[in-house]
Amino acid sequence: MVKNMNNKEVLKEMLNREVNAVNNLSKVLDFDKIDKAVEKIANCKGNVIFAGCGSSSTAAFRAANIYNFLYIPSVAINVMNALHGEYGMIREGDIFIPISKSGNTEELVQSIPIAKKLGAYIIGLTENDNSYIAENSHIAITFNSLKELDDKDMVATSSTTCSSIILDIIGGAVMKKNNITDKDFKLIHPNGAVGQMLKD
Repeated sequence: MVKNMNNKEVLKEMLNREVNAVNNLSKVLDFDKIDKAVEKIANCKGNVIFAGCGSSSTAAFRAANIYNFLYIPSVAINVMNALHGEYGMIREGDIFIPISKSGNTEELVQSIPIAKKLGAYIIGLTENDNSYIAENSHIAITFNSLKELDDKDMVATSSTTCSSIILDIIGGAVMKKNNITDKDFKLIHPNGAVGQMLKD
């Protein structure tokens, strides 16, 4: 980034990086794999369990909140705590979704064999095709966020945005496939602006 940029120029550059990252998804995503993930989640008889560390953890907790609203029973876990016994929540038929830019996050690398032994189906989300997560998931969804907002690509900004968008479109497709209607939303979301909008 040019050092003598003024604030407005910096803001526009930051916005362009995020926009470019999102626009690039349509070019790099394997929609056959995403379609397979939609089918697995739509037919899941257990819970969808999201897991991530650091910034990926925020994407995990956000996804769980949205998926529950879409009638997809979900939970996000703190992998630090999970490796001290919380993985006992996993049951046969659950779907475990580890989220990691590098695909080699130590806590998630440890978690995948545990989740598999407990009967979970693994859908990995990562930017690294050659990572542990990509190579050890039943479905590996990989992408390229191009450029983070900092020049050294250390701050997980565009990558977290892309992870969230990918999980959003999967959840939205599951919602459509399962024929979730306004009547369904009205039942579970009676309050707030959404509740007001859905009132008779």
